[in-house]
Amino acid sequence: MTMVLFLAACAPVTPAPPPAAIQPTAEIKAPAPTVVPAQAAQPTPVPTKAPAPVPTQAASPTLTTNPWQWVGFTSPVEQFKLDQPENYLVTFQEDGTVAIKADCNNASGTYTADGSSLATKVGPTTMAACPAGSRGEQFVKLLSGAAKYFFADGKLFIDLFADGGTLRLDPAGGAGATETAAAVDAAAAKAAQAMAAALKANPWQWAQFISASEQFKVESPSSYMLTFHDDGTVDIKADCSNAAGTYTLDGTNISIKVGPATLAACPGDSRGEQFIRFLGDGAKFAAAGDNLFISLNAEGSAMLLNAVTRTVVDLCGEKALAINKVEDTLDPKISAALDQKLVSFLQAGTRSAPGVSMLVITPKGRYFKSTGVADVITCAPLPADSQYEIGSNTKMMTSAIIFQLQEEGVLSTSDPVSKWLPDLAALFPNGDKITIDLLLSHTSGLHDYFDVKASDGAIEDGTHDKAMLTRAFTPEELVKRVADSGQSYFAPGAAGKWMYSNTGYALLGLIIEKATGKSYEENLRTRIFEPLGLKHTYLLTGQPKPGTLPHAYFTPPFDYTTDEWNASQGGAAGAVVSTPEEFATFLKALFTGKLFKQASTPKLMQEHTAAGVDALGPGTIYAHGMMNNNGVLGHGGQTLGFQSDGGYIPDKDVTIVMWSNSAENNVNRLAVPVLASIVTGSGQ
Repeated sequence: MTMVLFLAACAPVTPAPPPAAIQPTAEIKAPAPTVVPAQAAQPTPVPTKAPAPVPTQAASPTLTTNPWQWVGFTSPVEQFKLDQPENYLVTFQEDGTVAIKADCNNASGTYTADGSSLATKVGPTTMAACPAGSRGEQFVKLLSGAAKYFFADGKLFIDLFADGGTLRLDPAGGAGATETAAAVDAAAAKAAQAMAAALKANPWQWAQFISASEQFKVESPSSYMLTFHDDGTVDIKADCSNAAGTYTLDGTNISIKVGPATLAACPGDSRGEQFIRFLGDGAKFAAAGDNLFISLNAEGSAMLLNAVTRTVVDLCGEKALAINKVEDTLDPKISAALDQKLVSFLQAGTRSAPGVSMLVITPKGRYFKSTGVADVITCAPLPADSQYEIGSNTKMMTSAIIFQLQEEGVLSTSDPVSKWLPDLAALFPNGDKITIDLLLSHTSGLHDYFDVKASDGAIEDGTHDKAMLTRAFTPEELVKRVADSGQSYFAPGAAGKWMYSNTGYALLGLIIEKATGKSYEENLRTRIFEPLGLKHTYLLTGQPKPGTLPHAYFTPPFDYTTDEWNASQGGAAGAVVSTPEEFATFLKALFTGKLFKQASTPKLMQEHTAAGVDALGPGTIYAHGMMNNNGVLGHGGQTLGFQSDGGYIPDKDVTIVMWSNSAENNVNRLAVPVLASIVTGSGQ
């Protein structure tokens, strides 16, 4: 799973589903960086027809493998197949541009892809009059709403924002893959690993069956359930009978052997025996978001199963939806809208959260409330003013220190990394061409250490492996993991290229230490925390002391705690702990220039290249350790147990902070503009 830990940012993104990482939240990938938007719950792909099983291909497809033709669409309100799919083509180019054939019209545009996240921006379109029944305009509109993508059986699926539906596209021939065989194999292996993790992420209930001769929806999905375990066993509920079995995976191939089943006499309309028979005929699978898709050996036949997720309401009851108020002096209508949004974060299916806190500060009033729980076992309410891991929001602090040092004449953002860290720079083929500026803006091309697969595993494995979750690293070790892997995204400063990388911020932390002769932690304390009077904000250098933070989780069903995450994996990329009030103080100070001597410095931080435009979704501009998210200045953060976002709106003097005690949920960069519109729309 590739996480955009907005560790470190909110780098989207995303367990099981085709993922995301510690998203522009360290998310560590921020890593947020990573994820998955809010936003409303991510759409669930529901293919209109199960793809027939196909032989495993040698090369895993990529967006640029070949042109793609639109063959089907499914949303909560409609479902159809295209009569002439060859009239609707989309071609993703390596340079970030996209060419679109929309029936009798053509269009061009740009796209950004990060992990499983996809954003497209459609430019000029020809205006020919298409025949009645054309879906050309619809095709362009749907592509503009792209949020995530994944591949199954060689086909491309594009999920849209806000449960807008899913497009299915088939290869249309054309340019072949440009990746090396080794890169393709590595990508295929990683994709299969993510699919396997998604398969075991939660129970599944049978929703639909499709074949060449019949198609039906299951009347009582909860009567037909599967639960896959790490030890290779599977529990099966087949209506009034239960069975145990085993399963084996080989890439995306699956084989299920059903063992003895109870023999209760089920009603005449039961599909219990049929369910078991279909499972035994399983051949291939694709797990993405809320869907599990199992193709059968019988050509053209497939089962569609939906994820069964536990929300905090399932675990703690309706009392979990209670709102805990610290302060509320906003207009009642605005407060009511914020209350509704706050509670919605707890009920977003696979992107739900156990608890959420929200702080809004305006010239006309304040809103500070929480809902949900700090612990899904005791169901203790989540205190709104708790300390939490801010993940990749830490990058704003790292960037601020770099610009302070530039003001003091200690360094320049144009300095090559080799000036300060010659030994580490020498580990990379183009290390002498990487500058501090490139590290700050994620244009260095350095691979993210969070998802590097080393001989001892990947750091992102902490989402399911306690040994990796608790393992300590030095910044030098994190950088060397990337160098040893031989991986890179692109050449330093390559035109139009942008990719979130926590590795760059690990190097920035080391540069700060080398330039000042003091630890990164001491620089944070003397340059940011003490000047701003932040008494409850600190750098977490290892594992948190028990009881100092709310219980932390990765994703629903909240049965894997990440309280023990070793924050040395975040460091200068995403290891600061703060409170909503103190983080809000930092945000306003940063963007009003209080931390700097020169009024021009905040503007320098906000300078960006063309590559930073729409880097983390439509309307986002990534600059130097911060972003302009549709008018909100901030970043976003994610660790393996927390997700957060927030920002400052200069022309309204509004500050927004929100966080959750789980890593993959809708409390992320997509929600910030929504909250901003609620607050500023009525003059608050």
